[in-house]
Amino acid sequence: MPWSKVLSFTDPFPYQEVIRGADVELYPTTRGQFRAELTQINMNRLWMQRFHEKLPQVFASKANNLQQSWRFDWEPPKAVLRDIWTIDWILGC
Repeated sequence: MPWSKVLSFTDPFPYQEVIRGADVELYPTTRGQFRAELTQINMNRLWMQRFHEKLPQVFASKANNLQQSWRFDWEPPKAVLRDIWTIDWILGC
């Protein structure tokens, strides 16, 4: 059954735990209140996520399964691709 949900966070640790498809570590690069919103849409064999964060950060992730994934950005981040399974994203908000 298809479903969707929108989650809001004020702490990076619970936020990084619910991101699907990757082991994620967030490192805010400035002081301030962390805020993030995660929208998840599941259509059985296809699922999507949308991320929005308020603080600049370094975003390190590693795929935790063999599913294919794509990333589409509305604003281009600075990314460092270390290998096919690891991408470090430097996000400025």
